[in-house]
Amino acid sequence: MQSRPCPRCGDGAALELEKAGGHSLLVCLQCEGVLVAQRDLRRLAEFLSRKWIGTAALGDPALEEPALPQASHPPGPLPCACGAALEAFPYLGQSGLILDRCESCEVVWLDAGEIEAVARVFTRSEARIRQLHAEAWRNQVRMSIGQAGAFKEDDDLERRERSLERSIFTSLFD
Repeated sequence: MQSRPCPRCGDGAALELEKAGGHSLLVCLQCEGVLVAQRDLRRLAEFLSRKWIGTAALGDPALEEPALPQASHPPGPLPCACGAALEAFPYLGQSGLILDRCESCEVVWLDAGEIEAVARVFTRSEARIRQLHAEAWRNQVRMSIGQAGAFKEDDDLERRERSLERSIFTSLFD
């Protein structure tokens, strides 16, 4: 990414090049906003998620919704260096986090504080995906056990699940 003025502060503040996890970012030292290439946003969110939050599970206090900063710019879209206006878009669907992007430059603008919110939303999404995979795995194990024969109690089910998991993992590494 080349040097450009800050979309929030205007021509009075140039964005400074910084690196985070091997990704190039342009940072405004005045408003603390960050400009990142669209293609790098997911990888940056993943890097920051691991660095700041770790592998938190759903319900973990580390994933609590942070208060999002209120934009302090005039109403209307922010200008991009290419002359186009940045357009607002919802990050990861219905997360409630709205970011700004320029489709022609393929960049995303993150206001101060939004980079942490991106990491939290990404981590919540990944935790939910892990939870869904675990539930699907448990359901698949239960169906396999149910097809192999009826079980009498939950203890019997858990024992059979562990036995099936061991046999599956053993076959993977033999």
